[in-house]
Amino acid sequence: MSRINLDDSRIWKPRVTAPTYTHARKELTNNYVIGPNGPSMLFFDPVLGTTTVVLPPIVPGAGQEYYVANLNSGFSLLVQDAVGVFVSPVGPREAALYISHKDGWRVLSPSATNVLGWTSHTVTANFVIPHTASEVFVNRNIAVDGPVTLTLPDAELWYAFHTIPTATLLIVDIFGNMGAPPNDTITINRAGSDLIGSGTSRVINVNFGSWTFRRSIDHRWVTV
Repeated sequence: MSRINLDDSRIWKPRVTAPTYTHARKELTNNYVIGPNGPSMLFFDPVLGTTTVVLPPIVPGAGQEYYVANLNSGFSLLVQDAVGVFVSPVGPREAALYISHKDGWRVLSPSATNVLGWTSHTVTANFVIPHTASEVFVNRNIAVDGPVTLTLPDAELWYAFHTIPTATLLIVDIFGNMGAPPNDTITINRAGSDLIGSGTSRVINVNFGSWTFRRSIDHRWVTV
């Protein structure tokens, strides 16, 4: 009769590559680097705006686990690995579980953050478009109330929430009373130093006109 080797220490002390199974809660006023020996359950509140959270280096054998929750109702977390490769966003009031393996980090939950986090907006005045937006409808009587200016989101922040290859940002006039160009218009400006094609803006100056934007390369939009 064979005998199980009960003296093998791996039976009694399996190697755990995750950090301690405790939790921490922290207000974030700057980017945050997760320590390799810290808590595995992390509750963050990015109080000043969208904030980057950096996962630790992957240890030999991998198997690390981190639960990252976003307590804020307006700002997002952008989670990346130790060398700066983007992994996934954690939207307002969302959480995600990150697992390491030999090829990098993976997100186990939620799997559809990039879709569920998309938003639609109807605006009647000047508006800074959030990076979650997929549609903006301008419901303003331009001929009577005057022109309006929209500012695109940062292309890279937008792309973090729209990683599906066919994702677009639609901006359209739904009121249909533009008045006389060039003064009665909807002007769409870039954010920061981003480019729109080789320029910095687009204009809608016809009734029910629209532009559809896609992020092409770093900090550059194209219109389709």
